[in-house]
Amino acid sequence: MGPFAVTVTRTGNTTGMASVAYATSDTAGTNNCNVVGSAASSRCDYETAAGTLNFAPGEVSKTVTIFIVDDFYPENSEAFTVSLSTPTGSGVTLGSPAAATVTITDSDSPTSGNPIDLASFFVHQHYIDFLNREPDSPGFNFWTNQITSCGSDAQCTEIRRINVSAAFFLSIEFQQTGYLVERLYKTAYGSATGTSTLGGTHQLSFPSFGSTSFCQTRSRLAGE
Repeated sequence: MGPFAVTVTRTGNTTGMASVAYATSDTAGTNNCNVVGSAASSRCDYETAAGTLNFAPGEVSKTVTIFIVDDFYPENSEAFTVSLSTPTGSGVTLGSPAAATVTITDSDSPTSGNPIDLASFFVHQHYIDFLNREPDSPGFNFWTNQITSCGSDAQCTEIRRINVSAAFFLSIEFQQTGYLVERLYKTAYGSATGTSTLGGTHQLSFPSFGSTSFCQTRSRLAGE
């Protein structure tokens, strides 16, 4: 379990500035996390990654970091795709390959229950989802202990889990990174509305978001 890197390489004339978009995708759809198949799921097995890589003049490679989610369910080896698109810059085009298949190998033993109920898994996902990084040991141990110190007291555990989530949301690191980006988009593009069916159909407001050759190689086989 942990992050792995996909390297995007720029070849040909590299004297000018250039950029290329990247995104992960899979064919798992809305399958439950315990479904055994060959497709990895961004809902269960890895964190979605998307963005733009900007190359300065003379810069020839950049790395995309993707986080693997150890969901504890015994599975087959599962795959997803990292694709490049929308090259920009004078004479910039996509080279080959413009897409790479990443395979996650399974190392889990049979288990029961939902892994999100485990304090260690719960806290680890908060680091990835809120802070986009692996946890540091002191922080991970502190927040995990906040939950496990309740012992078998279910009500205490529920409250502590809520408090841990709130602490990540209110943390300076999140407020100045992920949430700052969301606020910037909302300021720049305003809000749109959509129909939500959670708790009954209703309208919901949300932010409205608006020649070089590139190829990529898988840096390593990801182990789950």
